[in-house]
Amino acid sequence: MTKRIQQEPAFILHTKPFRDTSFLVSAFTQNHGHISLLARGARSKKSPLRSLLLPFTPLALSWAGKTDLPCVSQAEISSLQYQLTDKALMSGLYLNELLVRLLERHTSYPELFSTYQNTLKNLEENSSNRATLRLFEKKLLSEIGYGLHLTETKDGYEINSEENYYFEFGIGLQKAPNLTPSEKIFSGQNLLALHNESLSSPIDLEAAERLLKTMLQAVLGRKLISRELL
Repeated sequence: MTKRIQQEPAFILHTKPFRDTSFLVSAFTQNHGHISLLARGARSKKSPLRSLLLPFTPLALSWAGKTDLPCVSQAEISSLQYQLTDKALMSGLYLNELLVRLLERHTSYPELFSTYQNTLKNLEENSSNRATLRLFEKKLLSEIGYGLHLTETKDGYEINSEENYYFEFGIGLQKAPNLTPSEKIFSGQNLLALHNESLSSPIDLEAAERLLKTMLQAVLGRKLISRELL
């Protein structure tokens, strides 16, 4: 039976040439999550899809098919494309690569979809907003089952802003045995700032970057191309 989806809010994450005139498309949709689609003839100069299947453009996307690779039947721009340039553009590509690599296919993430839209808006307004990227990473990790527990240690003790803690992926937080500098040691203040999503302090922001980088490297297993570019 052919499955048809009409006017689904979506963003294009990545396209890849397929055969002579088509694209393989990775899309992030509001209600169907990360999906793969075939855009037949979309590389042709006469195709109306050619200028629509672009990153950072809010779309109303329609598709149909009987297989795991249905075909795009229609695409309409639902609102203005986010204008990302320079650092903001690289940050947007970083977000897209994270979604392609980490999201389970055909799983709905409506809250993450909304967060993604808001993050693009924030990057458009402030291309160097590092805190925006960190909060997106935190939300993404939570959505895929790797949420950070930042208010207590692995033993159940409440995080104290005046103390230091050691983080180990898969184990959690524990009191730091000493003050020896380490990429995995964080102050309680750092941890609570990330929990409260208040990263106005450069020190708290740097700590959030270290912690989230540790998490992402462990989950991904290898570095991202876009992170290297950044």
